[in-house]
Amino acid sequence: DTLTTRKTEAEAVLTAVRERAVTAHETWLELRERRLRGIAAELAGRLVDGEACAVCGSADHPEPARAGDGHVDRATEEAALAAHRNADEARAEAQRQLGLIGERLDAARTEVAEAGADGVLDAGGTLSGTAAGSGTRDGHGRTENDRSNGAARAAEVPVAELEAAVARLTRQHTEAHTLAAGTHAAQEALAAAEREHLERLDHRQRAERRAAARTSQREALDREQAALEEELAQARGASDSVAAHAALLRRQAGLLADAAEAV
Repeated sequence: DTLTTRKTEAEAVLTAVRERAVTAHETWLELRERRLRGIAAELAGRLVDGEACAVCGSADHPEPARAGDGHVDRATEEAALAAHRNADEARAEAQRQLGLIGERLDAARTEVAEAGADGVLDAGGTLSGTAAGSGTRDGHGRTENDRSNGAARAAEVPVAELEAAVARLTRQHTEAHTLAAGTHAAQEALAAAEREHLERLDHRQRAERRAAARTSQREALDREQAALEEELAQARGASDSVAAHAALLRRQAGLLADAAEAV
């Protein structure tokens, strides 16, 4: 009966441990996903002025990403991962201990059945007479009842260990749950921060395109001005101005006309 009770308790412990292991695993996956979404801010936190960015290689960092509300850093994710691993280990240990208790229960039932074949059970199910007092003794002088009771006592230690594991896992689950508190609000804040970052990046790219267009236009105007100055120099010739050069040309034309008439 003691072993049967212990087995029932161990099964309940295993069920609780399994549930906590699943919760710890889900918590870790959620925190990992949130960290990956905000990894840009984590990388930006390592930037040093004048040193190349590990992502783009640029030594200039004009607008590094900033961590939003609810950002998950590496330490938080690793703590959740450790809690998940501990929970999984506790689950495996609970499974192992339940298997041991099951084996001991089967062995005890076999021993009781064998002892019952040589003795008589009273109304309470206890061996009476010679079978209860003596039974089959092993090399150490222990009867079947002794070994059965010893197996029952041995089952108590693993259950105590399981209870300690459950307590430890409960603390870890509470810590992980605290880390994940406010997940919905944190996700909304993170999404807003990502939208703001994308908007600022778009504004920056537009400004860069406008600056490039202005530079190209200025260069075209400079070339046009140089061409006009060259044409003006040709039109002015050796005179001080285009008007003076035009007057000189008119005088020369008049002289040529007079010479032609004289001929």
